[in-house]
Amino acid sequence: MLVGSPYKHARILDQNRKIMRSAPEGRTIVSFRISKNKKWVLIYFGDAEYAIASTESFEDIARPPIQPDGFEDATGFSWFILDDDHLIGQADLPSLDPGVGMTLSEKDSLPPRDTLIYIYTISSGTTTRAEIDGALPRPLNISENSEGRLLIMDSSYTVRSGAKIIPFFEP
Repeated sequence: MLVGSPYKHARILDQNRKIMRSAPEGRTIVSFRISKNKKWVLIYFGDAEYAIASTESFEDIARPPIQPDGFEDATGFSWFILDDDHLIGQADLPSLDPGVGMTLSEKDSLPPRDTLIYIYTISSGTTTRAEIDGALPRPLNISENSEGRLLIMDSSYTVRSGAKIIPFFEP
């Protein structure tokens, strides 16, 4: 269980209330999710920083990337558990500057110009850009419901798409 979030004294406790992991120095633990096979957890520290840790020791196994390579203006990743060896991550490309005539808050409210989707393979530590079916609305958002089921929605989080995430991994 997570206690003390979103503060710097946040920590993850086991069922006996023993501290399994404390927030890093000067940071917090915002949330964590347990993998389906219960062998690792995905810990979110905020600001697109995640760690994958063993459920036995709560020591880091891996650290997925914070931002996609080659897209300097992209937002940081939001990572979600896809299966026992993969995460799916979303980063957005911000709207192009429309120029004069808009206030700063109006510019900030513009939707992203596109969504980037990546797969992170935990066992190899590799990140691969995923294809997005052209029938899906762009930009889009990946989110997770309370049961851990992934949802694909439009950029305003109002319309769910009837889409599936289909893993296809080259041997």
